[in-house]
Amino acid sequence: MIFDIMKQQEEAKAAALKHVVTMLQIPDQLDKVEQHRKRVQRKKASVEAMLKTAVQSQLEGVRTGILLLAAARDDVNDIQKKLDEADTIYQDLSKLAVQLQDVREESFRHSQTGTLMEHLKHIFNVPGSITRTQDLIQDGNLLLAHKALSDLECSRDELLYELHKQANNQASDRAMLKQYFADVERLSDELAKQLWLILKRTLNTVRKEPQVIVTALRLIMREEWADEAALKRQQSTGFLPPGRPKLWRKKAIETLEQSVAERLEGNQIEVRSENNMWLVRHLEVTRQLIIEDLKTVKHHCTPCFPPCFDIFNEWVRMTHNCLSQRLQTIISQGLVDSEYIHVLQWLNTYNSRELMGHPDLHVDVSRYEALLPDSTIERLMERYLAGLRTKFEEWLRNALSTDHKDWQKNEMPEQDSNGYYRTETPMLIYQMITQHVEVARTVSLDLVSRVLRLAMNRMDYFLSQYNQLVTDYKTKNFEDRVAGNLLGHFTSIAVPITLNDRALLYRERSLFQSYTAYMIAIANNAVNMETLLTKLSDGEPLGMGLADKLRELKDNSLDYLCEEVLTDIKKR
Repeated sequence: MIFDIMKQQEEAKAAALKHVVTMLQIPDQLDKVEQHRKRVQRKKASVEAMLKTAVQSQLEGVRTGILLLAAARDDVNDIQKKLDEADTIYQDLSKLAVQLQDVREESFRHSQTGTLMEHLKHIFNVPGSITRTQDLIQDGNLLLAHKALSDLECSRDELLYELHKQANNQASDRAMLKQYFADVERLSDELAKQLWLILKRTLNTVRKEPQVIVTALRLIMREEWADEAALKRQQSTGFLPPGRPKLWRKKAIETLEQSVAERLEGNQIEVRSENNMWLVRHLEVTRQLIIEDLKTVKHHCTPCFPPCFDIFNEWVRMTHNCLSQRLQTIISQGLVDSEYIHVLQWLNTYNSRELMGHPDLHVDVSRYEALLPDSTIERLMERYLAGLRTKFEEWLRNALSTDHKDWQKNEMPEQDSNGYYRTETPMLIYQMITQHVEVARTVSLDLVSRVLRLAMNRMDYFLSQYNQLVTDYKTKNFEDRVAGNLLGHFTSIAVPITLNDRALLYRERSLFQSYTAYMIAIANNAVNMETLLTKLSDGEPLGMGLADKLRELKDNSLDYLCEEVLTDIKKR
């Protein structure tokens, strides 16, 4: 340590010597020695003053710290002394607790007696209070009835709580007290039934007597608060009054949901045996009913219900769930013919401005699950397509039969405006397919594509039969020629067959082009439609199978026509 100080002194002297040498390098600078000396002295005095101040400040801090430590030591000693005295006192309290046991028991009996005296008038008047409460409920004075019921429940609960606090409470005492107040729970149930009846008629009552709804809701919320208080008390004391929690708010929501379900089910005014359009009428009445009900809830119920109910959104949820169950019930009972498509169309109506998207409602149905599961919708589509397949087959069979019968008539075929021979088959088939494609378009693009695939599949089979029928007709014609039974109009019949093929091919392409344009407009939304969209592009031919059969039918008709002409020429 001393060595370091000496070293620092030597370094300071060397630095000072170097500084003096720097300042006194020329003779003229000797005149300023006195000035330099005074300046250095002033700087030294300033530094010494600063050091002195800093040292004094540090010393004052140390002195203050020492004083505080001394005071803290005295306080610790004083506290330790007090703790020792308190410990001595507490050791004597165990004996005092035994000596005051009688006082404690007397205090407990006094508390019970005070509680008993407080509720004595209610205890003696329990039968009369029950009768009076019963009369109030029957007369519809629900607020007074609830007040009387609350007094009875309060007396019962306080007495049961006093029994609960006793260490040696007897189950027989509790059972006797509960039996004495047994009618209280019955009155509570009867009051609840009156409230549920009021809530079931909410939509009808709220327009004319909103105060009735408000009264019922006030009682429900009071019981909700009483439930919360009872549960909070149970956490601290372990005591829960009989019948708690009543959960009246939850039951109120369940009652409202039940009323919604009954309204949806009750608007069915017909059955299938009475009217084939029963489902359309039922769904339309349901749509109008839902709109009217939701408007009533939004404009009339919202001011009456407490904000915690969020009654409009809650009613939408209940309506959505009940409607989903109602539709599934209708489907499970069995649908026929066009009823499948009516249900599928109504699913789109539900989300549109005609129902939930109505300007007066603005309901966001995306918050809820789908009205029907995807599996159910798929099953409806499959059953609809199965029925449509049968219809297609029947219509095409009838069209084929009609054409075949026309061939058998000894009459000339019809002519169009240009004088070409024709039959009605191509137009009838086109109209039939177009009609069902438009119906499918009201459901979804997926159903449109499936209807088109089904129609093209049936057309493929139809053209095979048509081609075979033309061949059979040609064979029969030549057999009749051989037999001498000539059909004078065969050539006239064969010509419109070829023209029909062209018209049919044109209309098939037209149908595909229309669908393709629509599908391209909304984008390719299904991978499995890619191939079909390619085939349905503007200017692209039909599928090879269908186009080949149309070409085969046309070629065969022309060949048969040429063969007929050649036969006539040879015969001449």
